[in-house]
Amino acid sequence: MKNKTESGWVIEHRRSQPCEPEYWTGYGWSKDNLRAIRFCRKADAEATLSGFDEDDPLPNELPHRIAEHIWG
Repeated sequence: MKNKTESGWVIEHRRSQPCEPEYWTGYGWSKDNLRAIRFCRKADAEATLSGFDEDDPLPNELPHRIAEHIWG
């Protein structure tokens, strides 16, 4: 039996390192990639991210990241 792989787009928190990201779970952030909200299209992740209601970031603070992720 072959392993089934799945891919999608996720939102990663700006404060997390790309090598150990925190993923948007729909109600908070988690380092567990299996709890991440998976978007089929990058545009859907971008639309969701644009609706985040957060305090203004600090002057040198980067935005949250959208990344393609593969589960297998």
